[in-house]
Amino acid sequence: MIQDREQQTRKTQSEITKNLGERVNDIIFWKSELNHEIDEMIGETNALTDMKKRLERALAETESPLQVAEECLLHREKRMGIDLVHDDVEKQLLTEVDVIKSCQERMRRHLDKAIAQLASDRAAQHELEKDLADKQTAHRIDDKCHHLRNTSDGISYYRGVERVDATISVPESWAKFTDDNILRSQSERTASSKLRDDIENLLVVTANEMWNQFNKVNVAFTNRIAETADAKNKIQAHLAKTLQEIFQTEMTIEAIRKAIRDKGPPLKVAHTRLDERTRRPNVELCRDSAQLRLVNEVHEIDDTIQSLQQRLRDAEDTLQMLVHTKSNLEHDLAVKANSLFIDQEKCMGMRKTFPNTLRTCKRDHVKDLSKTTVKMLVLLLGIIVLHVAVLVLLFVSTIVSQWLVGNGHTADLWQNCSSLHVPSAFQCQTSSTNEWLQSVQAMMILSIIFSVLSLFLFFCQLFTLTKGGRFYITGIFQILAGLCVMSGAAIFTVRYTEWQIPSDDISFGFAYILAWVAFPLAAISGVIYIILRKRE
Repeated sequence: MIQDREQQTRKTQSEITKNLGERVNDIIFWKSELNHEIDEMIGETNALTDMKKRLERALAETESPLQVAEECLLHREKRMGIDLVHDDVEKQLLTEVDVIKSCQERMRRHLDKAIAQLASDRAAQHELEKDLADKQTAHRIDDKCHHLRNTSDGISYYRGVERVDATISVPESWAKFTDDNILRSQSERTASSKLRDDIENLLVVTANEMWNQFNKVNVAFTNRIAETADAKNKIQAHLAKTLQEIFQTEMTIEAIRKAIRDKGPPLKVAHTRLDERTRRPNVELCRDSAQLRLVNEVHEIDDTIQSLQQRLRDAEDTLQMLVHTKSNLEHDLAVKANSLFIDQEKCMGMRKTFPNTLRTCKRDHVKDLSKTTVKMLVLLLGIIVLHVAVLVLLFVSTIVSQWLVGNGHTADLWQNCSSLHVPSAFQCQTSSTNEWLQSVQAMMILSIIFSVLSLFLFFCQLFTLTKGGRFYITGIFQILAGLCVMSGAAIFTVRYTEWQIPSDDISFGFAYILAWVAFPLAAISGVIYIILRKRE
């Protein structure tokens, strides 16, 4: 009975130890899943934080174009006269203000969403980290319990402990709790990734909208400036013509006045003659032809003077009209010059340095992509170079006849050369005469095959593996290549004396050394493949 009880106790203890081991393995599995999910969540949180910063920068950058548009509207209120109209430029500027404000509103909404999503991501990450901390504590305790034996130190009696039930979960609910945390984290990551895509699209869409409207405003400004400049040129031409007409009219007035003045002496002469002839005595007061001609001359000169005076009045009226026209043209010219200064110098001067949000967003996006791409390219290039270096070492060490050297002769894996008693002489046999040498050959060939397959699988998995996946198969084949070359070199080191007569003049060649160098490099590259995760 005692033996039966002893066996039962040992069996029960063994089963409990096994159960504890299984429990430890379960905890290790869930710890691995939690660590992986935490890493993914940290990466997603960082990515969303970067996207949030980009959105904040883009939102801040919209203030400058909005200020430019509003200042242009304010400046254009200072136009004068007929130019103070609600033209196409003003319509486009008002539209630009509306577009920018609409973009700002959408950016603010997505910024609020990003802040809320970051809070959700951090909450999910906190739950994962809390769960992981609990798992680590449980793993330490259960691992300690798993390794406790009857001869272990620190074991003691704890009376009544079996009656204390402090458990709050069963294996199903325990696994479901962690699984729910992981599912929640994955859900938050999916929502975060979608929000990042939405923000990226929003940045591009809003930037395009603002950029297109900016171009429309500039086109409207260009057309308006061209129209104003054309009108100004026409006014200047009209003003120049008016000034010429004023000059000609003034010259005409001066000529008429001179002509009127020139008629004075002949009229005086005629009047004097008539006056003198009135003093003729008696019958000498004859209405002769001279008298008649003098009277006619006076009438002719009077008519001429009256005609010239009428022309003078007409010319003076014309001059007044031209002066008034000149004043109007100068006012219109000042109006056009003011409008042209506002549109061309003030508004377009500001819009030459208009911040191109589209290019800024694209530049940031390209910069981020460039950094990630450069890192990935450098990493991939380093891995490929290391792998190719291993392949080169394997090929060289397998093919080159430099495994054993001595007395000016060399030996490799493909011929069994032994030194003769005659100095500087080797006797070579085929490798089939020794099984260990054939094993070395097989190991080296297998190492090359495994390494080539590993490189091929790496390129295949590079395009087919899902995001976050590891290059397990590639790494395993590369590690196998390293183990094969290590085995071959070790066999050669221990057994080469069976097909090679020992001699003080014989030593290991560089091909043998390269085989040993290839082993750690292949192992390191294999471990890198296993650790490496695929990124987008």
